[in-house]
Amino acid sequence: MIPRFLRRATVLVTTVASLLAANLLLAAPANAAPANCPSGTTCLWEDPNYLTNGSSARLQWYRYSIANFRNYTYQGTSINLANTVTSVYNNGNTDASFLFTGPNKGGDGFILYVGTGKTQVGSLFNDNLESGYFQSCLPPSVCE
Repeated sequence: MIPRFLRRATVLVTTVASLLAANLLLAAPANAAPANCPSGTTCLWEDPNYLTNGSSARLQWYRYSIANFRNYTYQGTSINLANTVTSVYNNGNTDASFLFTGPNKGGDGFILYVGTGKTQVGSLFNDNLESGYFQSCLPPSVCE
């Protein structure tokens, strides 16, 4: 006959193992790209949470680079991209994306790895970005 404390310990271990296995099976999936962000691009929005004026479709994106955000607006708006970006997502295929506070890779910058985004960039970069490049486009004149 098995002592009572061993039966309870066995039940406890079995319960914990079952909960751990269920947690692994129900783990949250990897973050999917925001709606309207095309594959192979880095996408930019004016507001937090991948929105511009309440819409995820009012974005701007680049497949290689944008050397000067002043030359672009968010799709379907007249809002200039320069110094207005708040949320970003790298939906690229292989390259990290680099975003800078000045045009033509100038100023401070940060890296956004493939499959990652920021629903709100930090205070140094919020409404202060002016250029963006995929890593393979960083050498001078490669993608320009």
